[in-house]
Amino acid sequence: MRKFFKGMSVATLVFGLLCTPVQAAGVDNGKILDDVNKTNEQIYNMIDKAVSKSYKENKDPEKIAEDLIKKTDKRVEVLIKKAAKEDIKIEKEYIEVTIGDKVYLIDPIRTLGD
Repeated sequence: MRKFFKGMSVATLVFGLLCTPVQAAGVDNGKILDDVNKTNEQIYNMIDKAVSKSYKENKDPEKIAEDLIKKTDKRVEVLIKKAAKEDIKIEKEYIEVTIGDKVYLIDPIRTLGD
């Protein structure tokens, strides 16, 4: 059963990578776009580590998910504030991530334009 959940987690992650590209509508600020891409990459790495960690023994999947959500929310909020200073709107775009036997919403980001 664990292999099934691990496979589903990986499938969800891959699906998320393919379906949540950064969308820039008229945004010409390359620095912010680079920051968005870098932050999304970090978030996907954090998701991968959290999913892997949830399969190790003596690790509480709920605690792992809570920590992941706190860390990703913090990174996204910092970037949203930074982009707002440049009049670029960034929003959260949640994806489903399975950790343990539960599905959680994690928030890679995308730009909407200025």
